[in-house]
Amino acid sequence: MDYRDYGDLPIKKLAFYLTLSACWGFPNLALAVSQVDSSEWTSQVAKAQALEQQGDLEGASSKLKQFADRGNGLAQFSYAWRIKDSAKPNSNELKLACSYFIKSADLNIPVGAQEAGHCYRDSVLIAADGTQLENAEKYYNIAIDNGLVASYCDIAALHQNQPSEKLNEMAGRCEQVAGQGAVYAQEILVDVYANSEGLNNNEKAIQWLEIAAEKSAKSAYRYALTLHQSGQIKPELTRFYFESAASKGYVPAYLETSALYLNAFAEEQDIEQAQAYLAKAYLWANAWKRTNPTVEAPEWVAQIEQQVPATWKEELDGKVTEHVKQFSS
Repeated sequence: MDYRDYGDLPIKKLAFYLTLSACWGFPNLALAVSQVDSSEWTSQVAKAQALEQQGDLEGASSKLKQFADRGNGLAQFSYAWRIKDSAKPNSNELKLACSYFIKSADLNIPVGAQEAGHCYRDSVLIAADGTQLENAEKYYNIAIDNGLVASYCDIAALHQNQPSEKLNEMAGRCEQVAGQGAVYAQEILVDVYANSEGLNNNEKAIQWLEIAAEKSAKSAYRYALTLHQSGQIKPELTRFYFESAASKGYVPAYLETSALYLNAFAEEQDIEQAQAYLAKAYLWANAWKRTNPTVEAPEWVAQIEQQVPATWKEELDGKVTEHVKQFSS
């Protein structure tokens, strides 16, 4: 899993990262600053940002590499992120990105350390002595020592397959992070508690899944599936979470949402309410068609098309276009 609360971390945000780190009181980052001339880190990254804003992506990347190779920790992380973002799975580019994440971790860049941990966790980097998980945990601890407490959750995930005091401790610390609203932590806790070989606590797993569903499209979809499979929940609640995921641009939820609205339309006695359900069924079915143009739609999608009055379609199609455009990038 590779969820992130810190998002894509564009260069602009990285340019202020060192200043923010000082405000957050990351102790080892302060030590790194005293050992490395970091006074120009943000201004150097800002130069790369300026090139990016001018549309010169190649020049921005080249500038980042130049500063990264001179020991700029922020540039090392940003350059690594750019490589990773465009790299194919199991490629040499991913290994290159990991090498720069490790460099940034050595300069106590917390998110760089976390990414370095992911490199070992995901076996992008292979430890010669077979200490994959130990290396991952080492870098997660560097992230924690520098203030990125979400990596308590990363360590919990490493240990989730076997009950242990370490797993209990890390899950507890992860809960503290999750309780502050961190979706990254909440989603990891779902898997940690749902693991039958580890903590095996479905009640807590569902509890955190419901909380994560408020902000996360993927978790809203997963929670909707859980409710749907239980067969004991009111269909409108299941529909609510499927639509919550769909409204956040989660494509797998589109057809599920459309189908549930079609069912509601068929059962609704109130004409006005039934029309509202039919319109929703049309919206989500067509959103799915727009995002899956080469996939044949189920027959019931064509039935929706036939039942929707032609006078509705211009307005509804406009809403579909607006939604798809919002999440197309």
